[in-house]
Amino acid sequence: MVMTGNDDGLLALAPSEVGSSMGLHTYAYMGVDLPEVRTRYALIGREVAPVTGNDQTLLVVTPVADRPGSLAAMLDKLSGRSINLTSLRSRPIIVDGKGIHCFFLELSGHISEPVIQSALVDIMEDGAKIRVLGSYPQWSGTPVVSPFNDLPLNSVGMSSGEPVPRDALLPPVANEHY
Repeated sequence: MVMTGNDDGLLALAPSEVGSSMGLHTYAYMGVDLPEVRTRYALIGREVAPVTGNDQTLLVVTPVADRPGSLAAMLDKLSGRSINLTSLRSRPIIVDGKGIHCFFLELSGHISEPVIQSALVDIMEDGAKIRVLGSYPQWSGTPVVSPFNDLPLNSVGMSSGEPVPRDALLPPVANEHY
């Protein structure tokens, strides 16, 4: 959806009905109509949303190298400052001909907060590149979660509801006879 007028830096991802009610015009349509699915919509622009006191920040961090502990070190810089990580996704990318993972992080707080800026500076000092995708008011509606039945079997616990035994977490060991 796009708005007519002088503000060519705004784009909204929303249902047609919502756009029409706000005076927006459909630029492209990709319809998915599943009643059990809840979708978050965003207004995308070049300006950072003002601080509300209950904000989220979305950013992409690309470490300098793919090595053991790089994600843990980055997360330590956040948790050491009591910054809450609400979502973490990784995506493989190619940097200088080498495979590496970038990380999409969603944090509680606004990018303008000194504690968040300090953590990001520390992460960049380790050589990581950071792109801030935005800060916005935290969702206050019904949380969007995956229905438990859609999770892979045993991803949370045994299908019987019993706790996972410790040996179930270990790889099988082949019996070797000499």
